[in-house]
Amino acid sequence: MLCGIFCSYQLESVVQGLETFWKVAAMMGVPFFVGLFWRRATSTGAWASTGASFAALLFTSQIGVSDKVLWDFNAVFADKLPDFMLLGDKLYLAWQMIIYLVLGLVTHVGISLLTKPEGEEKLDKFYQCIRTPVRHGEPETAPFTLPDGVAPAPRNVLIKHRDFEIPKPTVTGLLGFLAGWAGVGALIAAFFWILRR
Repeated sequence: MLCGIFCSYQLESVVQGLETFWKVAAMMGVPFFVGLFWRRATSTGAWASTGASFAALLFTSQIGVSDKVLWDFNAVFADKLPDFMLLGDKLYLAWQMIIYLVLGLVTHVGISLLTKPEGEEKLDKFYQCIRTPVRHGEPETAPFTLPDGVAPAPRNVLIKHRDFEIPKPTVTGLLGFLAGWAGVGALIAAFFWILRR
């Protein structure tokens, strides 16, 4: 909590705080989605991915405490970057995110391939729970455990390879995906409506 309060006083505005939240959330999304769809992903790869992404984020940022600047990527490298990567005289936020997300992904895949895979029994248990729908009135159980009498849903994947768990699209899944994007559109529309008032 104290760290959060300290960091909040280092931000110039709410917009900068939102940008920071987006950056960190995207960084944490890499190991989450890799682990969700690739059985060969390891926890060591996830930690390495997060560390590499965070290091790249710090490297491509301006780091300072109060008024003292400790490191400024733009002061050192902005004039050496191609124009399409810049917004004014600074690294464009989208390019900064691309840099650390790609580095995080490559690090996760590379370290996962170099480290011992997770146990098959543990992986089977995890992916069975992920692909088995929750039924109405289903009792709570221990984490990643199917309730008694619930059979795991069959493995129906898009890529026929033992290491990939990318499910084939279903009508329910596509409708949910479209409904989710409709919700995003409604939030954006509401945001613009509020700004115009």
